[in-house]
Amino acid sequence: MPAKRDLPESLRPFAFRNASELRSGSDLRIHLERLLIVLTSAWSHSPRYAHGP
Repeated sequence: MPAKRDLPESLRPFAFRNASELRSGSDLRIHLERLLIVLTSAWSHSPRYAHGP
């Protein structure tokens, strides 16, 4: 991964984002539940989505 300063300006906000691992098979449900928990938390703290439509 290049350093933040080496990225184009439009990609710099993504420099410190992390990926979520999703594996098929018996662990898929667990991985999806963890992802949904994180997304729900992020959306509930976002001013854009916190108050609903």
